[in-house]
Amino acid sequence: MLREPIYPKEWLTQTPSAISTSIRNACDFVDLCATFGYTAEEHVVQTKDGYLLGLHRLAWRKGEEDTKVNRGPRSVKKRVVYLHHGLLMNSEVWVCLTDEQRALPFVLVEKGFDVWVSLVERRGGLPSARSRLTMAAWKQPRQQILQEIHLLIAHIAQVLEFFH
Repeated sequence: MLREPIYPKEWLTQTPSAISTSIRNACDFVDLCATFGYTAEEHVVQTKDGYLLGLHRLAWRKGEEDTKVNRGPRSVKKRVVYLHHGLLMNSEVWVCLTDEQRALPFVLVEKGFDVWVSLVERRGGLPSARSRLTMAAWKQPRQQILQEIHLLIAHIAQVLEFFH
């Protein structure tokens, strides 16, 4: 779903210190992208146990926002890229830089890719630092992460009608 960013249009022509302030004040991934002039979609995917996973899509270069991308026979076809953040991070880590040429999602979308970025925050944290860290302690969260990634990729395929 497309959401109008909550930022003044003058942010797009800001000085570096003003960009830093805009980044600090942004509410989420969509606002961070809008700071640099990009439109992002926000998707929510529900797991079998009711947990909500986030997924953001950057499909349009600047000025392409009205173009239909990877949806139907008459749409522009772009290769798809899936980016997953590291442990204890979220999707904002990819775009909270003050230089858009250093933000991988922006670089990829400008090179013509349909970019999808995960937002998977851990449930219940990690094993305690005081507990014995064994493979068993990490096995369940690791399997859960893999299942969630599979679910997100399946959602992307469904949205883009890859397997129909």
